Amino acid sequence: MITRVFVKGIGSYGDDVPPIEFGRGKNIIVGDNGAGKTALLFAIEVGFLGSLEGRDIRDIINDDAREGEVKIEFIHPRTGDKYEIYRRFKRKKSGEGQVQAYIKNIDTGEILAKTPLGVNKTLESMGMDKNTFVNIIHIKQGEIERILRSNVKQRTIFDKLFGIYDLKNAVNELGSKKGKAYHGLLKDLDGKAELKREKIKTLKTLADEYEEYEEKLRKLKERLAKCETEFKEKNKLWETLEPLKKSIEEIQKEITGYESSLKQVNDLLTRSYGRLKSLAPDLYPKVEKIRKVIKESKDSSKELEVVKILRKFIGTIQSEEEKLEGLQERREDLQKRKDELIGKKSSIENEIRKLKEMAEKIRNFLKGKEKQPKIRCELCGSVLRRENYEIHLDEVEKEKNEKERLKKGIANELNEVERERKKIEDEISRIESLTKKKIALESMMSQIKEQIDQKVTLISNLSKAKENLKGVLEEVENLLGKKILLDKLAEEVKKIGDRVTQLRTEIDGLKNREIPGMEKEVEKRKKAKEEKEKLEKEVRKIEEKLEFMLKEVRQALIDIQPMVRRMFIDSINERAAHYFNRLYGAESKYTQGDIKRIWMDDEYRFWVDRLGHKKLATRLSGGQKIIISLSFLFALLDELGGSFGFLLIDEPSNHLDDKRCEELINVLKELQNVPQLIIVDHKQEMIEAGDIKYEVTLVNGFSQIKRLREEHG
Repeated sequence: MITRVFVKGIGSYGDDVPPIEFGRGKNIIVGDNGAGKTALLFAIEVGFLGSLEGRDIRDIINDDAREGEVKIEFIHPRTGDKYEIYRRFKRKKSGEGQVQAYIKNIDTGEILAKTPLGVNKTLESMGMDKNTFVNIIHIKQGEIERILRSNVKQRTIFDKLFGIYDLKNAVNELGSKKGKAYHGLLKDLDGKAELKREKIKTLKTLADEYEEYEEKLRKLKERLAKCETEFKEKNKLWETLEPLKKSIEEIQKEITGYESSLKQVNDLLTRSYGRLKSLAPDLYPKVEKIRKVIKESKDSSKELEVVKILRKFIGTIQSEEEKLEGLQERREDLQKRKDELIGKKSSIENEIRKLKEMAEKIRNFLKGKEKQPKIRCELCGSVLRRENYEIHLDEVEKEKNEKERLKKGIANELNEVERERKKIEDEISRIESLTKKKIALESMMSQIKEQIDQKVTLISNLSKAKENLKGVLEEVENLLGKKILLDKLAEEVKKIGDRVTQLRTEIDGLKNREIPGMEKEVEKRKKAKEEKEKLEKEVRKIEEKLEFMLKEVRQALIDIQPMVRRMFIDSINERAAHYFNRLYGAESKYTQGDIKRIWMDDEYRFWVDRLGHKKLATRLSGGQKIIISLSFLFALLDELGGSFGFLLIDEPSNHLDDKRCEELINVLKELQNVPQLIIVDHKQEMIEAGDIKYEVTLVNGFSQIKRLREEHG
């Protein structure tokens, strides 16, 4: 349905023509001949088709304009969508020329096409057929009876309007079968089946492998379950054994430490005993005896007997040390006596020397060798005389001898004192030596005791460690269920740990690679199997459909054509008879009575029963042909108006006398629920039949169109 038309530079229309609005129902435009009514219908045809049947567009472009423009807004009869068509033409020396064209969706603003060819194709896709437009939709002036002319083009138009054309096309497009080969849509359908068959061939290998791969997947999952069970057991065993192994390693480390320390202590004791042997050789045999007993009994605690021997020996030395003070005092007394005797001896020796010197001088004097020595009498102090010197010499000799005797006595006593002093000195040295030995022995005893205590402790700790090791090893053996050597334990635990790692890797590989990969392969084959089965089912359906379409649908499409045609023709004939009776027949007050019946046959030929004779409508007079044409046009509009949306009729009153014009107006008045009828006519009376009314006048050479309100009706 056309809702609005803009015209510029077309026919007698200038540049300032207001938009012409149309609506549903009967749109009547009246005006004098030459006012511009027909030009408006030409503008609508040019807008929809981009051309004008049998005419050059230059013929309708205003002489004073270089170009013409048409814009049409319409509603598609089937979808209800609103569209706008625009075309602009320029006058060219070589003829018409569209310089701009577009069609757009008014609601969305989307430009559907923006070239003349594109616009034409878009309109064709909407059902705007050019033949239908120029033969049925636009009834030009003087060509109303054109509908009565039966020809191939018109038969095609009616077939299209009735849907027969689509049915014929459907039969042709559906195709047929010759031998094993299909044609048309059946060939396409068979082609689809063949494609599916080819696809089935490509899927067959995968589909046939589905059960095999499903079994592989089951085995992988079974293997995973076994691995997980073994992993759980082995990992639990390993998690228990690993700490035990570390515990054993730590105990072994302790034992090694104890043994190393024990060896060091034994080495220290050996060195200590060696020093003891050199320090107290008389004691060493006893020590050796004890060590021998220890070696035989393996009781290290008995080694403390060595300490007891040393302690006893040190006690003996301490007893000797108690004598030392008395010996030292005696040594001091003897030293004093020695010093006194030495002093006396020295004094006597000095006196003896002097007596010897005196005796020597007296002898020399008596021999006349020396002068008379001056010797005084010890009693009176007078100097001795010569005769007294010999007596004095004897006295000196006697005194000297006495002194010699005293000296000898002192010497003997001095020797005795020296012997005793030396003996005491030796004893003191011996005791002092023992004291030094005691100090060394005390230090050695302390070291030996400490070493023996350390040795006993180490042996005890070593024994406990070995017992602990034995207990842990028994626990390990219980877990393993077999006897195992210590040096093989780490290897055994490592073997279990390696198996745990291997199982973990295997489980990870199964979970994250092999099983997912196999699941994908299974899924691929499952899908291939399902798709193959689906395709096989589809092929069977297509084959069934081909059979059905060939035997049932194709024949039905052929068989239904005459029924559809008959249905439409019967309905149109009924409606046409109604309008004809109003315009010419029994219902008309101007009835002639010569034509009893009008009808269209299955070949779309129009017939009349006139005066008892059947004849083609084209053989009637001009006025009769127009009345019959209008009857069938109105009937078509009643039946098929929704298919093409509107009908354009130019001067339907031509060749009608006043009586027929009056009937035409009455018929138009009674037309109800008309999608859209646009009629232009020179008779003012026609305006009475309009729902929307326009009048066209020519002012200063340009058409002016105005809408008439009801009061002008």
